[in-house]
Amino acid sequence: MAYAYETYPHTASAPAPRKKASAVWVLIYVLIFCWIIVGGIVVFRQYAIQVDQPYVAPPAPRANAAGGPILPDATPGAESNVPVVPQTPVKIYFEEPHKIVCDLFPVGIASDNSIEVRPSATEGGWYKFGASPGDPGNAIISGHNSLKGKKGTFSVLKVLNPGDRIAIEFENGEFRFFEVMQRDTYKLKQFPAEMLETDGESRMTLITCLGDWDQSIKTSASRVVAVCKELPGTRILPEAK
Repeated sequence: MAYAYETYPHTASAPAPRKKASAVWVLIYVLIFCWIIVGGIVVFRQYAIQVDQPYVAPPAPRANAAGGPILPDATPGAESNVPVVPQTPVKIYFEEPHKIVCDLFPVGIASDNSIEVRPSATEGGWYKFGASPGDPGNAIISGHNSLKGKKGTFSVLKVLNPGDRIAIEFENGEFRFFEVMQRDTYKLKQFPAEMLETDGESRMTLITCLGDWDQSIKTSASRVVAVCKELPGTRILPEAK
């Protein structure tokens, strides 16, 4: 027996326009790419140490047979009657392996009775009411770990080690050389008060912040401190360069 089949017209739905879908994916890819670029810039600004000037090594220190330079009218082994005129430090060099240099500026006391800080992430502040580096007393120099999303030059303090060398250049062209003796990290509430004392034996104290900004105290919660001592017999006087 023969069967008759009734046929029906094929009514498949029309495909979605491919051009419109492709344009949407292109837009998504572009947005992802831009997000990656912006994120990379933010990370670089946060974690790459910012410097305003290329590193140029300071002059090599030169020791002499007397164990160091002798100021005019000074007698070895005796106290000099010549008053010590503090010199203003103008640059700090974090020597190899760090190879970082930044400018220093005199700072005083802020309105909240703390040591003033410089307005730039790439500058350091020398506390002008303390000692000058290498003179009797405590020379205090501070700088930013980060500022406004930029990694500060003094973030290098976090990776300093005992034995690392630091040079200070003064406005008169003199250079003095120091060695890191110790590096410590303190919570702000446990910060030793003696670190900010300006008298006592000759030393240089470098300070920077550590940690995220704490809005309740208007600063970071920790401090990194490196205490340095001058290397004897390495000072370079202006006329000796």
